[in-house]
Order: sequence, then C-alpha cells, then structure tokens
Amino acid sequence: MIVLKRVKSNRLQVLEALLRRLPVEDCDYPKFQKSFFQLRKGYLGELRSDREWNEIRMPDDHYLLFNYETVNEVGNINQIDTLMLSRYFLFIMEVKNITGKIDFDDEKRQFTNFKGDNNIEVYTNPEDQIERHMRMIYKIMKMLNIHLPILGAIVFSNTSTIIGEPPKRIPAFHLSGLNSHVNSLFHKYSKQVITLNELNLLKDYLLEILERDNWKPNIDKSKLKKGAICENCNDHSPMKYYYGRFICQKCKSMSKDILLESLLDYRVLFNPWISNNEFKQFFSISSVKTSYKLLKSLNLDSKGNDRSRIYYIPNNIKIK
Repeated sequence: MIVLKRVKSNRLQVLEALLRRLPVEDCDYPKFQKSFFQLRKGYLGELRSDREWNEIRMPDDHYLLFNYETVNEVGNINQIDTLMLSRYFLFIMEVKNITGKIDFDDEKRQFTNFKGDNNIEVYTNPEDQIERHMRMIYKIMKMLNIHLPILGAIVFSNTSTIIGEPPKRIPAFHLSGLNSHVNSLFHKYSKQVITLNELNLLKDYLLEILERDNWKPNIDKSKLKKGAICENCNDHSPMKYYYGRFICQKCKSMSKDILLESLLDYRVLFNPWISNNEFKQFFSISSVKTSYKLLKSLNLDSKGNDRSRIYYIPNNIKIK
C-alpha cells in the first residue's frame, strides 16, 4: 500500500523554475542546468523503480513511502528514495540511474563511474548513504520500542549499467532483480516480528516527522524573469493578461493554465505567500481591480485584512 507518493524534490522544482526565468546568457545558467539534468535523470529512474513494485506480491500489511524526507537529530536532511515497511522487516532502497560501468571501493569509500572516452566520475559510496538512513531509522524504532530487521539495497534503474566490482556490505543489482530480491527477503524473514498496531505506529510517526528540504539557490533574484513565461517562444517571452487568458506578445499563443504554473514558480523561487500588489506587479497587470478579481478567483487561503491581506500558494494549486 502506497502511503507516500513520489513527488519531485524541492531542489528539482526550484531548478525547473530557475531555468525558465534565468537568462540563458547568465554565467550561472550552465551550473544550474547541469544540476537540473542530473536530478531529473535520477527522478525518472525512481519513477521507473516505482512501477516495478506493482508486480511484487507482498503481504497486505505493508507500506511504501516514496521519496521520504525528514530532518535528523542534528538538523540534516535524510532523503530515502524508497522505504518499505512490513511486519517482517524494513527495507531501504537507493535508486541509481547511471550509464556506463561502475565499481565500488569499500576501502576508499567511493563509487566510480566509467562512462567511456576516459570520462570518469567519482561519487560518495551509496552504501554509506543507506547505512546513514539505517542508523536514523534504528533510532526512531528504538524510541518507539519497535524492533525490526533493517535491510537495504542499491538498485540500478538503467539496463545499460555494467556492475563491475560489487559492494561488500549492501546488495546491488539491476531493477529487473527487485522482484526476486524482495521475495527472497520475505522467504528469509518469514516470521512476523511486530504487530499491526506497531507497524501503524511506525508508519504514522514517520509521516508525522516528514519534512521536505527547502533548498534556495544563491542567486540575485532581480535577474529572474517575472510574469507568465511563454513556453512556445525560444526566448521565453512574457505574456500579457487579457480577458481571462495570457497572450504572448511575440507568437500570439494563449494559455489559461500558465497562471498556475507561474504561481508555482513564484512559490519556489520567491515566497509561498503573495499579496495583491505583488501579484499585480509580478504579472504586469495594469488594473488593481483586475488583479484582485483574478487572485480572488483562485480561492486561496489568506490571512490579514484589506491591504495587508496575503494569499498562500499551495504546491498543488488548482483552478476551483
């Protein structure tokens, strides 16, 4: 049972918005673009792994938490790609979407990716990532007086990945082997260790302490384009609001949904709260009355009175 669906990380959402609004010629653009491509590649690999769970037969009393994030006792973020809870064991999965050949080096605690043409990249060993998550989960279960075996695996979602020197502490395999691996775990750990009430207690507590990373780029926000950005124009031209729609002044394309997409950009780049005056200025709407009417039509939660009123932009904003 999925109790936490996969969502884009805050960092990925910020980078998407940033690349729409930062001029291409800006010196920081290539750096943010590279980070975006890396994160998007990882996210697509995680989505691919999520679909694999649909074919795995598991007991009814299990819970899946995708892209689980929380803050540990020292204030650092723990981000777990996939977390599976059952009455038999707890399973942590780290997903890697990598091409080329990879080798694990336990002694140097590194993970080397050979991409060909003498292109080599070195990363932190994902075994250390999983073991860090294990230590955090262990402390949580100890606090709740719950005792479960904690297991983990490194799963490669790209079929072209060549696994060379394997890790010694944590299993690593292709996504196609996930079904077999999970079934073998249920065969090995065939005895229920905790009650259903204890399982629900653990699940509820993990959801209670769920906390998303709130990454903000170190950038001069005055450089960012404002308003509704046309997706059809190569230069991402601004659009003007006219009788219920935004119209591109360059290619004349029209859109109604661009308002919501632009507000989400505002949320992740500037502030989740927006006043009528900020709304008017951001979208270059000349009339205060028109701006207020459009903002009110979104039925957003608000606080304050009259001119001090501000509206909250949720991450799942929809036209009501």
